[in-house]
Amino acid sequence: MRTLTLESGVDAVILSLRERQVLYLVATGAQNKEIAAQLGISLSTVKALLLRLSKPLGLHNRVELTLWALAQPAALSGCAVPTRLAGGPLLPLRESRLPA
Repeated sequence: MRTLTLESGVDAVILSLRERQVLYLVATGAQNKEIAAQLGISLSTVKALLLRLSKPLGLHNRVELTLWALAQPAALSGCAVPTRLAGGPLLPLRESRLPA
C-alpha cells in the first residue's frame, strides 16, 4: 500500500495488486485459508496483507475492511482512494458493488 497526499491535501492510498486481490476475496466472504489456497500464498502472508491493509486505514476487522471496499470500489482497480476527507472520518459508505 502506498500513501500519498492529493493536491487537495487529502491523504490517499493506492493498493498493490496482491492487496486488491486479498481485499476482494475478504469482501466476498472468503476465509484466510481459502484466500491462501486461491492465491497460492501462505496463510501467514494472507494475515500480513490483512494487517497491512487494516492498520493505515484504521480498520479493525474483516467487516470493516469489507465495508471500506464496498464504499471505495476504485481501490480495487488500483486508483488512489482518499482515506479521510481533510482530517475528517473515513469516507461514508455509498451504494456500490464490487466488480465480478
